[in-house]
Amino acid sequence: MNKTRSTDLFSKYLNTNNVVWFAVVLLLLLGMGIRLYDLTDLPLDFAPTRQLFSALKARGMFYSMLPNMQNDPTAQLAIAQWKGTQVIEPTIIEGVTAVTYLAFGEHLWIGRLYSILFWVLGGIPLYLLAKKLGGWQGGLVGLSVYLFLPYGVEASRAIQPDPLMVSLVVFGIWASHAWITTKEWKWAIAAGILNGCAMLVKNVAVFPLLFALVPMLFHNGISFHIQDRKTWAVAVLSALPTLAYTLYGVFSAGFLGQQFAFRFFPNLWFDPVFYLRWKNQVDGVIGLSLAT
Repeated sequence: MNKTRSTDLFSKYLNTNNVVWFAVVLLLLLGMGIRLYDLTDLPLDFAPTRQLFSALKARGMFYSMLPNMQNDPTAQLAIAQWKGTQVIEPTIIEGVTAVTYLAFGEHLWIGRLYSILFWVLGGIPLYLLAKKLGGWQGGLVGLSVYLFLPYGVEASRAIQPDPLMVSLVVFGIWASHAWITTKEWKWAIAAGILNGCAMLVKNVAVFPLLFALVPMLFHNGISFHIQDRKTWAVAVLSALPTLAYTLYGVFSAGFLGQQFAFRFFPNLWFDPVFYLRWKNQVDGVIGLSLAT
């Protein structure tokens, strides 16, 4: 009898919010810690060409911010390399890294540290959403997969826009779910802004956002959302940043014209094989058991 009561008390204590949140914080810290290993190594471990591409941009931006660099050959070379690189996405991560160089000096690990921080922060909304859908147990499992999947550990250390995009996608899906379930304006605005920021960082974010959002719309019915002003507000806020950037880059500044010529293939959107290849890539990265 006493043993049974002790077990019940232990189970009740284990299920308290304090213990669960302690586990969440511990997972986040461990996820951060595992990514800080060899932080100062050269960015050659994952997509080195893309990482060095961003590093060159950050370096050139940094030297352009320094005073009295007109006659410095190193600074002029760095600036020329930056301006000579192609512009694909907005230089957000590179700009933040360059500004941080002003305070701490030019260290490649700074860009890597930002990517790690962005990715780990994305675990917070992921846990909150998974907890709503599957309880705290599902939340902890989902957070663990997000933080410790081997591919994710490597990718989240890369000096490139993707870690920030992934984090914003998770925040956007979390806010979209809150909007769908509560029908409140504050969540609709938050969802639109976060979705818009994710697509601005890298426009391919539109696909995971749509794959998550479209099934959510059936929660209240498609006809309801067609007539709901909040739905249109979310759509406008989501599309506006990328639309403005694209129009400026293609028609005003002209730096995106070449990118669309060689990287933009909308005909693939309607090809079922295109999405099957996506599935095969997902299976190769995370394994079939998790993908299904």
